[in-house]
Amino acid sequence: MIFWSVAVLLIFFSGYYLRAYLSLHTYLPYSPYEAFAPQYTPKILSQGPVKDFSDKAMRYPTTILLQRLINPIFGDLYLIYIAGAIVVFFLGKEITGKNIGGFLSFSLFALSSENLLQYTRTIGTSGLCYMFMWLSFLFLIRYIKNPKNLNLSLFIIFSLLALTSYHTGASALILILIGILVSLAYSKAIDKKIAFSICGLILFHIAWIAVFDVSQLSLLAKAVAGTGIIKIFYLILAALALTVFLYLAKDKKILESGYFPLVALILSAVLIFSEFPFFDFLLNLGANNYYVSTISLNNYLAQAILTHVYLLALLPFLIKKQLDKEQVFLRGWLIGLVLVFIALASLGYYPRIFDYSFPLMFVLFGLYWSKKKKFRIFIIAATIILLIASQLVIYNDPFTMRRYYIQEEVQSAEDIISLNLNGGVASDLRTSALFSYLGRKDVKFADSGEKLHDIIFYEYQYLPDLKIDYVILSESMKTVVYSTNFPTKPIDNSVFDYYKLNYKEVYNDKLMHVYKIK
Repeated sequence: MIFWSVAVLLIFFSGYYLRAYLSLHTYLPYSPYEAFAPQYTPKILSQGPVKDFSDKAMRYPTTILLQRLINPIFGDLYLIYIAGAIVVFFLGKEITGKNIGGFLSFSLFALSSENLLQYTRTIGTSGLCYMFMWLSFLFLIRYIKNPKNLNLSLFIIFSLLALTSYHTGASALILILIGILVSLAYSKAIDKKIAFSICGLILFHIAWIAVFDVSQLSLLAKAVAGTGIIKIFYLILAALALTVFLYLAKDKKILESGYFPLVALILSAVLIFSEFPFFDFLLNLGANNYYVSTISLNNYLAQAILTHVYLLALLPFLIKKQLDKEQVFLRGWLIGLVLVFIALASLGYYPRIFDYSFPLMFVLFGLYWSKKKKFRIFIIAATIILLIASQLVIYNDPFTMRRYYIQEEVQSAEDIISLNLNGGVASDLRTSALFSYLGRKDVKFADSGEKLHDIIFYEYQYLPDLKIDYVILSESMKTVVYSTNFPTKPIDNSVFDYYKLNYKEVYNDKLMHVYKIK
C-alpha cells in the first residue's frame, strides 16, 4: 500500500511539474493563444463569419462559462490535469478491471504527450473538451457493460458538454462515436438506446455548427474534398493490405509479444537523444512552410512510438466478431480514430492527430501491462523515465520558444508600442499576441498559405502589394515563425538584410526590428 501511494504521488507531481515547467522557468509563460487579446469584444454564441480563434472559441460557450465560474475560486490551479488524472484512472480501471490498469493509464496521461501536457492544465477550450470526451467514454463503456439509464444519461450529458466546448474536439468526438457504433453493430452488440443516443448527438452537432459555426461545415467539406482521388486510392490500398494482414494474424499471439514494446523502447531512447534528422521529410506533409525543429520532431515521434506500439495487440480485434464488451469498445475507439486521422490529414493538421490517439494509448498501456508480466517492471519504469527525459529535452529545445516569451521581448514590445506607430502593422501570431497582451491589439497576422503571412516572411519581394505600413521582425523568428495555426520555417539573416536594404528601419534593439514599408 505504501509503495503504490508513493508511486501515485511521484507520478502525479511529476506530471504537475512538467505542466508547470514553463511557468517556473520563463518570464511570461503565456502561449500566443493565451496572450492574444482581440481588438474587438468577442460575444458568446455570435453568428456569421468567424473573425479569429477567439471568436471561434466563443461559439462553443461551455469553456468560457466554466472559466468565469471556476477560475475566480481556484485561480491557476491545474484543474484539468487533476480532473483528467482521475477520469483516466477510472477509464483505465473500467476497461482493464484492475486498479493497476487504472494506475498505468493515469501514468501515461500524466507524462505524455507534449501537446496534451500544454492543453491539460487550467480550464481551456481543448483541455476541457478532452476531459469531457473521456468522461463520456467512461460512462459509455459502463453502459455497454451494465445498461443502466444513469450511465446512458451521464454519457449523453458529458458528450453534450464536449460538443459545446471546442470545435475540433467536437467533430473528433462524433467520429469516434461513429466508430464505436460501427464496432457494436459489427459484433451484433448494438443497443437501441445507444444507437438513438449517438444519432441524436450527431444531429445535435450538425445543428449546432449550422447555426453558430458554419465555417466548421466548410472545414469538414474541405476535408472531404481535400482527400482527393489519389489519397482515396492509397487509403483503399492500405485498408486492403491491413485486412489481409489481420486475417493472417487474427489467431496468432505474435502481436502481443513483449518484444515489440522492448524494441519500441530502444528506438525511442535513440530518438530522444539524437539530433539526426530521421523524419524531417515528414514536414512536407504539413501546411505551407510547416516547420518543427529536428530535436522536437524526434522527441514527438519518440513519445508516439513509445506509446502507440500497444496498438499492435489491438489490431487482431478489428475483424473478429466474438469479442468481450471492452474489446468491442476499444475497437470502435480505434475505428473512430482512423476517421479522425483521415479528416485531420486531409486538412494538413497532422500534429493534432496525436491529441486524440494518445488517450487510447493510455488505456492500452494499462490493459497490456495489467496482463503481461514478461519485462513488465523494466519496461514500465523505462517508459516513465524516457517520457520525462523526452519532455525535458523538448523544453530545452529553442523551438519551444513558440510557447512562451522572455523578459527582453516584453521590454522590446513595450518600447515599440511607445513609438505610437500610425497605420497598419503586421507580424506573426507570436509577436501579435504579445503586443495585444500589452495593449496594442491591432498588429495583424495570418495563417500559413495566406498572402499576408507568406509575403512578409518568405516572398517579401511582393511587400508593396500588401496594405500595411510597418512590419515587425523578431530575432525569435530565426527559431520559429508562428502562423495562426502552425509554426512555419524560421527566417535567416538574409531576410533581415533584405528589409534593412529596401525599407527604413525605424526601430532596432538587436531583438526586435520595425521596418516602414510605406
